[in-house]
Amino acid sequence: MTSLGDSRARAILGLHLSGTFCASMTAPFIPFYIVQELGHPPWQISIYSALGILLTVGFNRSFAARLDNGHRFAPLVGLSIAGYVIALVSVLLWPSYGTLITVCVLGFSLSSSSLSTMYSFGRISAERYGFDIPSFNAWLRAMTSLGWMMGPALAFFVAGQWGPDRVFVAALAAASVWAVLWRTAMPADARSEVATKPGEDESDTNRILWLAVTACLLFSTAHVLCSSALPLFYVREAGLPGFAPGLSFTIKTAAEIVIILTTPVLLRFISPLTGLILSGGLGLSAFLVLSQVSGLAGMIVGAALEGTYYGLFAGVSLTFVQNLANGRMARANALYVNSLFIGALVAGPSVGVIAQFASFQTAILAACAPMVLALIVLVVTSRMQIPARFGSSEKQKAG
Repeated sequence: MTSLGDSRARAILGLHLSGTFCASMTAPFIPFYIVQELGHPPWQISIYSALGILLTVGFNRSFAARLDNGHRFAPLVGLSIAGYVIALVSVLLWPSYGTLITVCVLGFSLSSSSLSTMYSFGRISAERYGFDIPSFNAWLRAMTSLGWMMGPALAFFVAGQWGPDRVFVAALAAASVWAVLWRTAMPADARSEVATKPGEDESDTNRILWLAVTACLLFSTAHVLCSSALPLFYVREAGLPGFAPGLSFTIKTAAEIVIILTTPVLLRFISPLTGLILSGGLGLSAFLVLSQVSGLAGMIVGAALEGTYYGLFAGVSLTFVQNLANGRMARANALYVNSLFIGALVAGPSVGVIAQFASFQTAILAACAPMVLALIVLVVTSRMQIPARFGSSEKQKAG
């Protein structure tokens, strides 16, 4: 069944987009706010970021355990919305670094946990309503990318036009839309099946799940190493004009969304594991091309290639990890999302260190290292005895 042909599917996608949009308005803006508005040194961003990621990882695990024990989805997403609103109100009333690393980081971390919760809700809804699972997963990932394409741009536009505080006011307005969609799109009694404990004969599948999650972590590390270094590489080292980073991001995200939405067709012919290996190869090519950019034409080609490899990764990785869940879908989604956060946590500080002692170009080339490791992990995974129900793309399509 085509996902968008059902009003319930559109409502779920709208709910997910609104939550992602809210998160993307504040997450990249807070570091700017700490330095530019509050006047603190840049190293204090690391404290806030580390606390945020560690809290989000913890909340993801806690929420996943509850969902796999049959807890309802709606209260957890409602808690995420409440955390987001409390964080915004707190920084508006008491704008200080102390507020950010206490109340705000706690509230924003709670709101970030809605990502893995929505992936679990989307999968359960696809199974119950008869949606095409790879297609619906692709649309969920596309909404994630779309939210991150719009949110930061709006936040910095508002800050430039009306001041930093207005960003938090605009985010409150966006949160009200998120809350309305939550009330209308998520059934109050929706819950996942109580998870069954995997038996000893399923230990191989559990090992493959951890290998898949490790590969996702390495993909995330490589992606953040490259994407974090690119803006300053373009302007400082490649000599491109100031608009180049924004143009590159737009091209990359547009290509990413297109590729994500085409992956369900690809999965009719290859397995998700093969798709991940192909994505890794394209990623290595993207890093090599981007590191040698010296003009706008090369930047456009590199950005399109970057969006292609990451779109392919995003489009197939969620389905692959979910299909190794062993009846614990929320746990699998939490592990998947946590791998992306931890990869970003590892890569973020690494960019500054590499650039300090070498260059931003070197940081881009350094992204090849985790990508090669990811490919090694995937090749090892391909040589393991994968259970039959996970090896066929047609079976994955059917759920």
